[in-house]
Amino acid sequence: MLPSDQAPVIGNSPGVGKSTHLRYEEELTRRVLARSPWRLLTVDAGTLGARESADHTLRLLAGVLGDPRHEAALPDPA
Repeated sequence: MLPSDQAPVIGNSPGVGKSTHLRYEEELTRRVLARSPWRLLTVDAGTLGARESADHTLRLLAGVLGDPRHEAALPDPA
């Protein structure tokens, strides 16, 4: 992790591409939200399709909420 004064800036740092910048922003966002009262759910949208991402997110929410009625209404993961 880079210190905040060394954060990669797209176009201003040699060798820093968009993916590096996005990974930095992701980590920064996680750290900021981890200090909030909110619960974080991580959904890997890069490897799942839209329907699979939605189902996965609903399962995570059902688990956080502790309501098995919601889990039973979801299709089984493949």
